[in-house]
Amino acid sequence: MEEDFSAIVSITGTTNLAEPATSGVFTVNLSQASETDTVIAYTIAGTATSGSDYSPLSNQVTIPAGQTTATINVTVSDDTILESDETIEITLSQITGGNPGIAIDPVTSNASLTLTDDDTATVSIAATIDTAAEPDTDGQFTVTLSQASP
Repeated sequence: MEEDFSAIVSITGTTNLAEPATSGVFTVNLSQASETDTVIAYTIAGTATSGSDYSPLSNQVTIPAGQTTATINVTVSDDTILESDETIEITLSQITGGNPGIAIDPVTSNASLTLTDDDTATVSIAATIDTAAEPDTDGQFTVTLSQASP
């Protein structure tokens, strides 16, 4: 027998992130307001790293009683490392507090944001030993990248 739920929780990624330090937003939606706080646990995945690419998150969000939305704010940590765009993915995992008639929508239980890197680098080359001569003196060039790359 399928359980009948009176309200459904879903999540969307509503604001992407970019260096230097901006904030991104996930919005958690409840299809119908509840008379009690609804506490939802979530997991975090993606290619961005908590603590170095963005500030750590709490792994839970609360939709206050009488409300239908809550936000999870993600703050970017600006670094000087050349990186490809990275993602932060949140998946709603379970209702840990609130009305037992609330369920997580399995179709819209996860969302992602893209963190865009602002770092650039240039490559330069210079002769380090420019007195090459046959037959015994080798020349040498130094290639330099202006920023570190992972």
